[in-house]
Amino acid sequence: MRLSRARELLLETSLPLTEVASQVGFSSQSALTHAFRRQYGEPPGRLRRLH
Repeated sequence: MRLSRARELLLETSLPLTEVASQVGFSSQSALTHAFRRQYGEPPGRLRRLH
């Protein structure tokens, strides 16, 4: 659920990654990036840049 919400925020807002991580309950941007890459196969910054 947290990763799904993070994905929505990345695609629908211009919030910094640190703020996205905080809003969805990750302790840091690094923790979000690690989990996001494991789940979706790409880091959150790349998803945002490509979409």
